[in-house]
Amino acid sequence: MSQAKKTILYVERDEDVLAAQGEVFRGAGYQVEAVLGRAAAESAITKGTFDLVVLGHSLKENDRNHLPYFIKKTRPNSKILTLHASGSHPKVDLAMDSRGGPKAVLDAVASLISQRVAAGV
Repeated sequence: MSQAKKTILYVERDEDVLAAQGEVFRGAGYQVEAVLGRAAAESAITKGTFDLVVLGHSLKENDRNHLPYFIKKTRPNSKILTLHASGSHPKVDLAMDSRGGPKAVLDAVASLISQRVAAGV
């Protein structure tokens, strides 16, 4: 029996970045729901269940600050990866600079998803 694809909610503000990075995640075998902006992310979180939420670097700082609170309030067991390394956030599981390249991002994604699976969530 094959294991179901792990799902990622990927949020950006820039359509080109969203499309390019979304393809990297898909190419690695993840099921991706890619959305533009905070409102679309909030809607997706209330409607769906994801193994990981990735907040991209093109989001406004205000959105990168508020979305983790909303996500953890709505889906407490969610894991959150922020692709912007400008400080820490109490609700973000990992923040990283995506300039490390696709492999570094995919390694971070795999690590956070495996933590969620190990926790039995």
